[in-house]
Amino acid sequence: MRAFMLKKYHNQVGFTLAESLFSLFITLMIVSALPSILLNVSHHTPFSSNAEMTVRQFFHFIQDELLYSTHHNIRSDGIDFQQPDGTTVTIDTYGTVLRRRVNGEGYETYLHEVASFHVKEHSEKEFTLQVEIQGGHVYEKTFFSFK
Repeated sequence: MRAFMLKKYHNQVGFTLAESLFSLFITLMIVSALPSILLNVSHHTPFSSNAEMTVRQFFHFIQDELLYSTHHNIRSDGIDFQQPDGTTVTIDTYGTVLRRRVNGEGYETYLHEVASFHVKEHSEKEFTLQVEIQGGHVYEKTFFSFK
C-alpha cells in the first residue's frame, strides 16, 4: 500500500527541445515564403473591366461544354453540343443576350450586352468564338476538341 502512495507525479508544463525546434522550423518556412507571396500579390493585374471577366468566364463554360460533350455542331447563329445522355446544349444569341439552352427549352444567360457573336469552324476539331460587347470590345478564343 505504501508503494502505491509514493508514486511520483510529473509536471508536464513547458516545451521540449523537439517541440521548440519544430515550431522554429515552421516559422522560418513561413517567413522565407512571405517575400515571394507578397511579390505575386503586388504584381497581380486585375481584369481591365467587368466585361472582360464575364467573357473569360463564358469561354470557360464553353470549354467545359466541349469537354463533356460527345460531338459539337457549328451553326450560323450558334453552336450545339451533344451530351452523353442524349441532351443537346445550344449556345446562341437572343437579342443582346448570349444564352445556353438544353433541348431547346428554357435558357441560362451567359452574357449581356452582346453586339455580335460569331463561330468560325477551322476543322472538325477546332473552332473560334468571337464575341463583341456593346462598346466595341472584341474577345476571341480558339477551342480544340480532342475527341
